Amino acid sequence: MHLLYLVVGPDANLHAQAAFSILTFLAGNPRPAGIHVYTDAPEFYGRLAPYVQTHPLTPTQIREWRGEADFFWRLKIKALLTLHEELPGQSIVYLDTDTLLYGPAAPLHAALAAGRGLMHEPEGLLAGARGKTERVMWGQLEGRTFADVRIRPDLPMWNAGVVGVPAAHAGPALRRALALCDALCAAAVTPRLIEQYALSIALQETAGLEAAAPSVGHYWSNKDEWQRRLTLFLTEQHIRARSLDAEIAAAAAFDFRQIPIRRHVKNTRRRLEARLARWMPARDEFLGT
Repeated sequence: MHLLYLVVGPDANLHAQAAFSILTFLAGNPRPAGIHVYTDAPEFYGRLAPYVQTHPLTPTQIREWRGEADFFWRLKIKALLTLHEELPGQSIVYLDTDTLLYGPAAPLHAALAAGRGLMHEPEGLLAGARGKTERVMWGQLEGRTFADVRIRPDLPMWNAGVVGVPAAHAGPALRRALALCDALCAAAVTPRLIEQYALSIALQETAGLEAAAPSVGHYWSNKDEWQRRLTLFLTEQHIRARSLDAEIAAAAAFDFRQIPIRRHVKNTRRRLEARLARWMPARDEFLGT
């Protein structure tokens, strides 16, 4: 099992998330056979070089991978397909940067070895979904055919923070996902969840899917709190001048129960906080002024 991360841009927070995620998988058992980072900022991964292979992306390549519709998350499918072509006999697990291994790694390896696909967890059906984006998307898709796939009410949506592609089905699944993604983009379907839905359908219908959630945490709904904690962790490793092996050992000892993986905040609270920030902005003072 090879891990794949896609990290584009200079935001050090994203690269710190990826580094922390990598450390948790290096602390797991069994370790991945390889770790690959597709990025336009490979300088962030020098410390992890003994375990990580960077694949530098150029601006031209990024533009090409975004496709004719200029859809950013098409890069995810292209990175998976590119790595599969380099490692045709290997299973690959793509991970968002805001993920971590907090359970046993063995079930992930076992599912892929059995020819089963992985995604983080099922999110339900688009048909009957309550979210605004999902409702709009279903209205655009219901009963139509894209890239030879007829969109049926029983096709599930899975979270794409984790995408595990078994070697036995990788080529057909990824090519189908890319074709479906491009067809949905060409039809001007609401873009936010396109690559997620394309991967869900392609993997479900070629390999079947299992949830990675029992082993992999995806803290997208509590990112600020996790960002503070992992930044503190990485800073401590730096100022203690710990070796990389000692840093991996520290990741193995990390208590993942300190911070909730999920934090549900009502939209009403988000709107009120945004209004308060506009009504009562912070007063900034700088040295020398």
